[in-house]
Amino acid sequence: MSQVLVHPAAAPAAAAVPIQGYLGTLQLPSIDWGYFLERRQGTLDHCTDLPAYLLLPEVEALLKHTHDQVPHFLINTLMHTGARISEALKLTEKDFHLDGRYPEVSIPTLKTRRGRPAKNAPGRTKRRRVPVMDGVYIDEALRYFATQRRAKSAPLFPIDRSTAFRWVKAAAQRLADQGQPLSIPVTPHTLRHSFAVNAVLNWVPTAVLQAWLGHENRDSTEIYTQVFQTETYHFMARVSYHSGAV
Repeated sequence: MSQVLVHPAAAPAAAAVPIQGYLGTLQLPSIDWGYFLERRQGTLDHCTDLPAYLLLPEVEALLKHTHDQVPHFLINTLMHTGARISEALKLTEKDFHLDGRYPEVSIPTLKTRRGRPAKNAPGRTKRRRVPVMDGVYIDEALRYFATQRRAKSAPLFPIDRSTAFRWVKAAAQRLADQGQPLSIPVTPHTLRHSFAVNAVLNWVPTAVLQAWLGHENRDSTEIYTQVFQTETYHFMARVSYHSGAV
């Protein structure tokens, strides 16, 4: 029902990728995933408060080696929405609004500060809306709803956190067994960080990403922009020192 957007990584290295939207056509530069993978450990060593993250090709490989429907949809949902695992386990079919022109997921914001009681009383949980534009993911969601046949208000993933952690680690282990080990430990929360870094690499404004992640403090979101602190070669490559006027 929805058109699949071509990801920048799928384009030739020197090409710009047109993305259609209500603001018009945006020309996004292609992403050199090999470069960012090669530089990741140095970035994490340099930016000590930047959490470990996967790059998009690694998440795609993780999904490729996750064959059971429920774990696959959970991992894909974490990557497409940036939800915390506690929030993902609260999602129901009613939270997915996929039939209109602007498909989105309504996510409960459940983060509370350590040592403090939850700010939101039962029934008053704050929610945030995250657009979902990937037609492949939308199709997977619709198939999931049709085959699982859960009540629309029932949790989509009737599991606990430990099971979710086990599923993600099992997927990473299967990837390692195929000779493609990941260089960082992977948990469900790693996928939230991966969502955020993927958004930064695709030039999503910090204020927008903050709303998607449900951060009260902008500083929490700006941590992810540090992925560029040691990646300045990409920026310098855009700078010209020859005006052509002389």
